[in-house]
Amino acid sequence: MKILHILRDPNNKYAIEAVASHGIDNETELILIHDAVYLKISCAGVKTFACKNDVDARGIESLWNMLSYEEIIKKVFESDLVTCW
Repeated sequence: MKILHILRDPNNKYAIEAVASHGIDNETELILIHDAVYLKISCAGVKTFACKNDVDARGIESLWNMLSYEEIIKKVFESDLVTCW
């Protein structure tokens, strides 16, 4: 099952735990948006991306591969399950 998590709040510990647990047995991806682009930890087995516009708006360098809005929408439609935190 292909699972996509979209995280807005880097302080949401429950969401990060849930993302990590889904990465064990599934094809799981995480997209960081809004202030979550500041997140510097990774979840084992989870491909992580950051929204390019949010990274640029904050004037930071991302540790993650960046996605445009169009690429984010494409990932949403390619996924079996999408959760926004």
